[in-house]
Amino acid sequence: MEDWLNTLRSYRRARGLCIHCGEKWSGDNRCSENIQLHVLQEFWDICHNECFDDEHNEEPTDAQVCLAISLAALNGHTTVSTMQFHGTVQGVPAKILLDSGSSHTFVSTDFSSNSKLFGQLHLHVPLSVKIADGQLLNCFSQFPQLEWSVQGCSFHSDAKILPLAHYDLIIGMDWLVQHSPMHVY
Repeated sequence: MEDWLNTLRSYRRARGLCIHCGEKWSGDNRCSENIQLHVLQEFWDICHNECFDDEHNEEPTDAQVCLAISLAALNGHTTVSTMQFHGTVQGVPAKILLDSGSSHTFVSTDFSSNSKLFGQLHLHVPLSVKIADGQLLNCFSQFPQLEWSVQGCSFHSDAKILPLAHYDLIIGMDWLVQHSPMHVY
């Protein structure tokens, strides 16, 4: 249950929402004492996520609880919550998007097959990734600890493989949370 609440908090922070009430956050935000219907719906969705099949009686992993990708990551547009970089993925030049609207790190199916990246693992249970518009994508493989670099700084991230048309690598909230707080010099 605590993992689900942490996922909800991360989801809301990434979208600029109050972590308590789910409304658009501002400095003078006052949470209502009444629970809004959309808050109950969010909680229900997390507890009964279609990404997790209760019939298996397994504990869900963090990835199965709530994977999400922003429309910016899929349609190639930049927003205030994204930054584009040119870098490398395992030494291969890549177009990278840092995206606080995506829950996890994703690598393009085409990029991973065309550049012959090594270390790909097939998932025993496919994961569902919810797009911001409500559609679902299936993820069947990942690269554990995929090496990537930007401007001479190298990192390692678990990267789920998805069909991405505009970027080779999407760096999401998993990486941002891991490296928080950040200091930019």
